[in-house]
Amino acid sequence: VYVAHTGAGLAAGRTIRARGGVYICDTGTAHVRVHFRILREEHERLGLEPPFFEPQLVERELAEYEAADAITVPSTFVLDSFVGEGVSRNKLHLLPYGAALDVYKRSADRAGEFRVLFVGALSAQKGVHHLLEAFARARIPNSRLVLVGSVEPETPVLLARTPIRDVELTGPLARADVVDEMSRASVLVLPSIHDGFGLVVGEALACGCPVIASNQ
Repeated sequence: VYVAHTGAGLAAGRTIRARGGVYICDTGTAHVRVHFRILREEHERLGLEPPFFEPQLVERELAEYEAADAITVPSTFVLDSFVGEGVSRNKLHLLPYGAALDVYKRSADRAGEFRVLFVGALSAQKGVHHLLEAFARARIPNSRLVLVGSVEPETPVLLARTPIRDVELTGPLARADVVDEMSRASVLVLPSIHDGFGLVVGEALACGCPVIASNQ
């Protein structure tokens, strides 16, 4: 049995099958056509440059879906995206991710202020613009928005759309520091417009942090 992540297993998978083995394609995102469509529509809505998807890589992923004996997916959102694109339900296997409970556990007391935490790339795909708008509209007393993650090309544009004062950008943090942030936070928010499986949701819950998340 040969298991490979999307984008990495086509040639070897075909070879394994030719020799009588089984090829399993593992994907962490929605069907590539759905993924591209969601991002393109959101970028258009925000007036951003269209997201770039290398045509050859798209064709490669489609070929992997076709060649594989089975496709493993991490969420019902991803599963439904494949079914919607005509992939047989019998070929799909739902395998949600888990959190490392020996690492993600409460490490600090909850902060006195109301801390809204985001962990991930500061991108349109992760819905940072929705979080900024919601935080501004909520006007929670004694609150702070903490954004943990890498700055993307569109990040300055997204931050400028909804200027807020009580926001802290930490940049990427070491895992132990992320655990501390999750332990101190009042709530973690993951407003992704596309996320195959938001692993930070389970990690935050393991740290005793409530979560608000989108369903895709």
